Amino acid sequence: ARLDSTGAHDVRAVVVRGLLVDVATLPPHEPGWVTRVGSRLRGRYLRFTESGSFVVVVDGLLLLMAVAKVLFAVGLATDGRGIRGFAEWASVVSSLVAGVLIVIGAIRLRRSRLDALRWFDRGLLVEILVTQVFVFQQRQLEGLAGLVWTIVVWLLVRSAMTAERERVSLEAADSVAPAARAVS
Repeated sequence: ARLDSTGAHDVRAVVVRGLLVDVATLPPHEPGWVTRVGSRLRGRYLRFTESGSFVVVVDGLLLLMAVAKVLFAVGLATDGRGIRGFAEWASVVSSLVAGVLIVIGAIRLRRSRLDALRWFDRGLLVEILVTQVFVFQQRQLEGLAGLVWTIVVWLLVRSAMTAERERVSLEAADSVAPAARAVS
C-alpha cells in the first residue's frame, strides 16, 4: 500500500513490488493481553490528545505536581527547625529544580507537545534520581511512596513521548505521500 501510495511505476518499483508479493509471511497470531491493553491505552491517549481539554488537564496535573514540589521544599525550610544538613538542602534544591523544569514544560505545551514532554521528562528524572534519594534517606516510607508515584508519572510521560513521536512521523509520512503522487 505504501509503495502504491508513492505512485512509482518505474522498473525498480515493479521489481520491488514483485519481491514483496513473493515473500513468504508468517501466519498472523493473536497478540497477547499486554499488547492488546497497550494498544487500547495508546488509542485512548491519542483520542484524548485530539480533544481541547488535553492541554488543560496535562497543564493542571503537572503544574499541581510542580506546586507540590515547591510546597514540599518550602515546608522543609519552614518546619520550625529550618533546613538542616546536606540531605535536606539537596531535597529542597532538587525539588525546586524539578518544579521549574515541569513549569517550563507546561509553558511549552501549547507550542510543542513533544518539546513539553521532554521538559516534563527532565523534571521527573531530577525528582527520581536526586530528590527521591534524599527524601528516602530522611523518611523511608514517605520516600518510597513518593518514588513509586513519580515513577508511574514518569512512565506515563515516556509513553506519551513515544506516542507523540509516532504521531509526528505518521503525519510527516502522510504529508509526503500526496506530494510524491503530485510529482509523478
